[in-house]
Amino acid sequence: VKTTQTSLTGTQWYNGNGIVDAEVGGTTTDFGTSLLNGKLAFGIGSPDITIQSTTSINTGIWTHVAVTWSQSTGTMKLYINGVLECIMLV
Repeated sequence: VKTTQTSLTGTQWYNGNGIVDAEVGGTTTDFGTSLLNGKLAFGIGSPDITIQSTTSINTGIWTHVAVTWSQSTGTMKLYINGVLECIMLV
């Protein structure tokens, strides 16, 4: 991504500016990524869980972002420029 967009704020990925998003209203197994609090946010639903990068991504510099989620293990991972910044076992 490469952006200088001012981001929305909040605690869940669906509060942010959507990047790749499959948000469905209500309690369901949706997912998405967004620009939230100036960072990359990645979340899943049912229940809603969001992780965020520690690095800001709205700097106007190309930034490689990647996320993974293993439904079988519940492991969520978030990478910025190839570096693992956040991992959560849900």
